[in-house]
Amino acid sequence: TLDTMIDSGEMPATIVVFIDSLGSPYGDTQCADMYDGSQWFETYISKTVVEVLDRDFRTIADSRARGIMGMSAGGFCAPMLTLRHPDVFSISISFSGYFTAGSSGPTAQKPFGDAAGIQSHSPVVLAAQVPDVYRSSLYFVVIACQSQVLGSCPKQEFYASHAYNFEKVLKADGFSYLNVSSPWTHGWGQVRNETPGALRAWGARLVVNGIW
Repeated sequence: TLDTMIDSGEMPATIVVFIDSLGSPYGDTQCADMYDGSQWFETYISKTVVEVLDRDFRTIADSRARGIMGMSAGGFCAPMLTLRHPDVFSISISFSGYFTAGSSGPTAQKPFGDAAGIQSHSPVVLAAQVPDVYRSSLYFVVIACQSQVLGSCPKQEFYASHAYNFEKVLKADGFSYLNVSSPWTHGWGQVRNETPGALRAWGARLVVNGIW
């Protein structure tokens, strides 16, 4: 999809990196630095990976040129990392994510340690804390099966309610965003079918940010 859209001019030439938590000491990383210091996944993504790319590739070393995208737990990671590191990332694309840390279950709560850790990693809380200097460049794409038509989004209430609540927060705090009610439910079908539109929105935002 990326190759086709770059060739057609819908997206600029883009360096894309896939990050996997496979092999980490605690597998359900939630892209966080573990509260007890046993692993440092947030630091790995937001610092180590970015520094290596900027050193070894022809990147635009500017937060306005960097985005992060994920599905499910990755759909939590994208806005969480963007809001905690607005000096590193400016664009977040979330497929069927959730926006309160640890809300997907007990294993997802463990990295944060306690209620304070959960609060400090929850996008619905973090949005109001972003310094004004970054607010104009941040952009969020929120994708979930949110239709209210009976039966069209079976068993999607969790993702739909999270998307609905996060949109309210983004609107109240004055962020630019795109909320997509997808006909596809949580899973790779949603990612496959909604990625082209998400990438077009990303490319358009690069124009707004003065990058492309």
